[in-house]
Amino acid sequence: MTFVPTARFVDVIANHPSVRPYIQGGNYRLYSAPVVENPANVVLANGTGVVIFEGLSGGLYEGHIMCLEGHRGVEALELVAQGLQAVFRRPTASIVVAFAPLVLPAVGVLCRRAGFQSEGRDLFHERFAHNGESLWAVS
Repeated sequence: MTFVPTARFVDVIANHPSVRPYIQGGNYRLYSAPVVENPANVVLANGTGVVIFEGLSGGLYEGHIMCLEGHRGVEALELVAQGLQAVFRRPTASIVVAFAPLVLPAVGVLCRRAGFQSEGRDLFHERFAHNGESLWAVS
């Protein structure tokens, strides 16, 4: 079951010891209120994770997922799928991009399973894009 979380809930997940090292290098605490309160963004959560699709401009969204250790499998995939469905219900949405750190290969697998297409790699990330086609159905 997903819900629209408060900034406080997002902060609890993002700053959890099993999540924080992977966000911005883990160097400082994340405060998500500006992101959560921005109506251009899609923010959903379940009890163990948060997905944020940040509306950038012109129908472009950037996806971020943060899940507690032990909840990064099917639960994370369902959360991403529901977030994508919410994004592509918006009439202006055209593409979602995501950047999977190469040190976290499971994030790349999650992106592929959710229907993202690889757009290449640099030294640190694999870039993915999703255009709303082939949305993974949540059962």
